Parts: sequence; structure tokens; C-alpha cells
Amino acid sequence: MSGSAAFVPKGYSAYTTVGSAQQSAIAAALTVIGELWVNGMLNTSTKGHGSVLQRLDAVHTVKEGYFQPYTTGSCAVDAIDGPHDASPMSFPVPSGVREDTLDRIEINDTVLSGWPSLVCPGVTKDQIYGIPGSPEEFRLKWVELPQDPFNGSAIGAIILLPRSPANSTQDIMVCNLGAGWGSSIMNTSSDGNTPMTSIIDLSTTNTAIGDDLHTNYSSVYQLPPAEGKASNTVSAFFLPYFPQKPIVVTEDWARYLNPFVSAVNKTVIDILMSPEPGARPGPEGFISTAETALILLLANGLSNIGAASTLQGDIRTVKRPSGRRKIDGDYWFSAKGDMFVVDPQESKDWVQIRVHSTINGYAYTIRSAASKVAISFLLAYCVLALSHVLYAAISGKKLLGILVSEFIVDDLGVSSTCWDSIGEVTALAMNSTPTTLLRNTCAGIMELDIFKIPVRVLAVRDSEGDGEHLELVFGDVDEKEVRGTRIKPNRVYGTLPRMPQNEKSE
Repeated sequence: MSGSAAFVPKGYSAYTTVGSAQQSAIAAALTVIGELWVNGMLNTSTKGHGSVLQRLDAVHTVKEGYFQPYTTGSCAVDAIDGPHDASPMSFPVPSGVREDTLDRIEINDTVLSGWPSLVCPGVTKDQIYGIPGSPEEFRLKWVELPQDPFNGSAIGAIILLPRSPANSTQDIMVCNLGAGWGSSIMNTSSDGNTPMTSIIDLSTTNTAIGDDLHTNYSSVYQLPPAEGKASNTVSAFFLPYFPQKPIVVTEDWARYLNPFVSAVNKTVIDILMSPEPGARPGPEGFISTAETALILLLANGLSNIGAASTLQGDIRTVKRPSGRRKIDGDYWFSAKGDMFVVDPQESKDWVQIRVHSTINGYAYTIRSAASKVAISFLLAYCVLALSHVLYAAISGKKLLGILVSEFIVDDLGVSSTCWDSIGEVTALAMNSTPTTLLRNTCAGIMELDIFKIPVRVLAVRDSEGDGEHLELVFGDVDEKEVRGTRIKPNRVYGTLPRMPQNEKSE
């Protein structure tokens, strides 16, 4: 929920610690959507290879119009010299704010051990010294900081470190916190093993932020791949560019962030700031702990605004043959409408969130250039094949080298399934009279002209008797003289001719 920025653009404070938390109401709604996705998938009629039923590990994303709180802060060490110290309180300059947006005349580099600071008007140290609580515990005092000169500050915080009652000097941590609503992208997965994650939405940031942010962060802030896991929680705080909607917190609201925990008889800040047993760090050793604790307390409080809100409407269902009702997954996944049925008048003032669900798998697409080229070649091949089929069906022509299960038996395109194997075609060729068109063609065919000769199956009268047999006859269909006649349907052929006297049979 918190992290340190790895890159600090020019003009920003270094070592900026950023905290963020998803809006609890939206996160809860997205979790419910993930559960409904699984239930909806199990109630669809889509079946077969590549069915979405096999991909329940979808990544669900909320992006449009979603803002979540981002917080930051900086702390410095100071001290109060007894209950009568009337010195004005100073706070560090706002963290994550461009220095050129602050009044440089008001910045003092000597009060907080060299840390740039601004004086808070109307607040003195003696007012802080006597806040309620045991001096031997960590105590917290919230202070409202005016925007002039604390431009970009949400609220100030003073942590009183534990001291002995006999010691009048009180060591304190003075902190300046910033907060704002930033446009974000929230993700979760349906597999049930992935926590809710979020990243800032750079596409909505002001381009005036310059090359520093976009160049150095664009490769880091990427949407998680839809492979069953939603990952990469990333935060940032670069006012005035991000977050887009700065927040100013009141002292009364901030008091709720540090409740008293009766189970351990301590406040939240005392629990978070307490060191490990046996450790005795100096005041400077609490700076990092104080920054992290306050930043997360503020982010958590802002994220729970509206936490009581829940999804509204009735889930669309259909009635089974058994009489029981189930989720209408087909309606949802076919994009016919929303999963929930709501009353238009009742819901006119409700907040609507749109969830994008993504699964990683095989799909047909023509987005890439390679896909478009491949489809073009495939379509051209289909046109060529279809043209050939139509030509063969109409003209009855066949190339000699093509063996198919159906054979053209005359020039009208009549076909037969009598020759559905190579052996049968070979036997027909051996029982056919040699043709002069294949003269000197015995082996080593190197040209395609042979395969362009039209060939038909015709009925040829036997040399003796009235019988007829079938032969392969080569020649153009327009020839005036052609050996053989057309085959007649439903007639039996097969009588072999008598061999010439000078022919020997082996």
C-alpha cells in the first residue's frame, strides 16, 4: 500500500514516500464482480474447444472515472523547551510539491535542522506541550495548515515522543502530509488468489508534467497481463500534476484516524510508533516510521469514505426446466446488457462503474498486418480453388495427373464414383488404346504440356461382337473425329477387346 518513488522529476523533493489504498466500496464491488464472473461462466451455453468456460482466471479492471486517494508526507525532528516555550511551530515544506509553486521567501532552512520549513501562523509550541495523554507514550496532534503558505498540504501532524515526567524538554516530530484523489486503474482476478492491485492512470495526467514523468515512468506503469494474475501496485505524488484533485483535511475528521484501542489500552499511533523490545532509537530514528504511519493512516481513512455503499439492483436470472433460477450468463457474456437489473428512476443518482474483463487465450483477429496479409492469401487461394471446381463441373475437363475420387466421364461434366482408387484408374489406363498424343512419353516428364491434355472416359466398341468397354480417350472436346461414344447411364460395360495376332500376352 506504500512505496518509495524510484525516480524523482526535477524540482521535486527527494525520498518521497507515497501511500495509496483502493476505495473500499469500489474494491468490494469489483470482488463481487469477479465472483459473479465465475458463476456466470458456469451458467452459459457456450461449449467446445476454446470455450470461455475453461478460462475462469479473468482479470477485471475498473478504469473510467475511478479515483483513489494518494498520500505523502515528510517529517522532521524538533523540540519544545518546557511548557512555556512560546516559539512558533514550523512544519517541513509539502512533500511531492514543486518548489516553484511555494513562496520561497517564507521558507526557512535553519529551524528544523536544515530541513526547509514554513511557519504555521497562530500555532505555538506551548499549545502543543500539554496535549492530553501520558508523556511516556506516543501522542498525536493534528494541525490544520493554511494553503498560504502551505500550498499543496492536506494537514499537519505533530507526534510527541515518549519522555520521562522528570524531563521538561519534549522531543517532537513535525510532519506535513499531502493528499489527493488520483485517476487510477484497479485490477483483480477471478482465481481467488490475487489481491486487489492498482496503478496510476498516466493517460489522464496533464502533459505539462514533462518528459521526466512520462519517459521514466511509462515503462513501469503498465497494465498487468491477463494471465490469471493482476499485479504491479504503483503509486505516485507529483503536485500539481498528480493526483489531479488535492485534498485538504480538517482536524475534526483527522481525529478519527487515531482511535483508542481498548484491547491493548493504547492509541493507534502509539502502537505503530512503538519500537521493537530492547531498541532505543534517537528522535531521528523515528522519522521513517512516523512518515509511513501517518501516510498510511491518512490513505486508509480516505479510502473508507463511503465504505457502507454496496452494489444495488437485482442480478438477472433465468428459470431452469427444474423450476430453479440461475444467473443468465448467456445474456451477460453476449453483451446484450448488464448483469444487474435496476429501476431507471431509482438509479438515476447512483454511481455507475464499468468493469472490463479480460482473458488470455486463442482468438481470431485481423488487427496485425501479418494477419491481414495471411487472410488475403487465403481468400485468393479460396477464389482460385472455387474457380477450378466450377470450371471442372461445367466443362467436364480434368488434368491427367490429378487423381480424385470422382472421375469426369464425358464432356458434360457427368461424374462417377467407379474409380475411387489409384489401382482402378491404373487398370482403366492399361486397358485403353495407346494415343499418339503421348508418343515418346514413357518416363522423365519435364514439362506441363502433357498434363494440359484433356482426357475423358468413353465407351469403345469391341473388335468383335456387340459389346463395349471403357477407355481413357485423349484429345480436345471439339475434335470432329474422336474414338468412342459417350457413356450411357445405368449401362453395364466391361467386355475386353480381342488382342491382335502379332501381340503377345505375357
